[in-house]
Amino acid sequence: MSKITIEKLHEVTLPPEKKKSVKIDFVSYYLWRPICDRISIWLMPTNITPTAVTVFSFWSSILSLLFFILLPNKLGALLGYLAIWLWNIADGIDGNIARYKKLFSKSGDLWDATAGYMAMVAFYLGSGIVASNEKSILLDNLINSKYYILMGAISAICTIFPRLIVQKKNVVYGDAAVKKLKNKATYTFSRIILLNITSINGLAGILLLISILFNMVNLFTICYLLVQLMFFTASMITVMKDL
Repeated sequence: MSKITIEKLHEVTLPPEKKKSVKIDFVSYYLWRPICDRISIWLMPTNITPTAVTVFSFWSSILSLLFFILLPNKLGALLGYLAIWLWNIADGIDGNIARYKKLFSKSGDLWDATAGYMAMVAFYLGSGIVASNEKSILLDNLINSKYYILMGAISAICTIFPRLIVQKKNVVYGDAAVKKLKNKATYTFSRIILLNITSINGLAGILLLISILFNMVNLFTICYLLVQLMFFTASMITVMKDL
């Protein structure tokens, strides 16, 4: 295989229309994609398949949740965050390899969705678990620690449930019924802002790391509960209209 450059990789994996779409999630595009691209180029000459990378990302999400649960301290929180970060990077790499080598499969697509949903659960439920164990001057003793876990669980449900309804709508009504919902190029300015705020491989991920470092995960969990309830309401209205 001839030497692959970033430019050559993007010619195949990021045609103009797709590039316009992925750039909407600006933190992910400008901060994490360059790392994904360089690791992808390194892996291209190997026999590692896109599905293998996706399965790795799934187990990274599982590992993340285990760290959050079994190590109720800052080290556990940071290790859990690192495992989520590995999912994030692997999530970009598997797509690059699949598109560049044209290695597409239904099983790979299913694993990709499974890993993504697991990462969302680990991220939001994990933040609630970390908040419940956190010793912080912010809101300390004002809220029972067990309620942070509940808040994280509700946030996870709010971010996953609309996506599941979109998939069901696709099955029941066909591709045309969800084409606009999946096309990020049609997003309004407010929806783009909400996407960036809630993206776990975008701004939400950065804010969680900052919150862990400065013992503010309880505040993060409360704020993102409110944000996810807004996301859930807006998404469900959009998904269910025109039925």
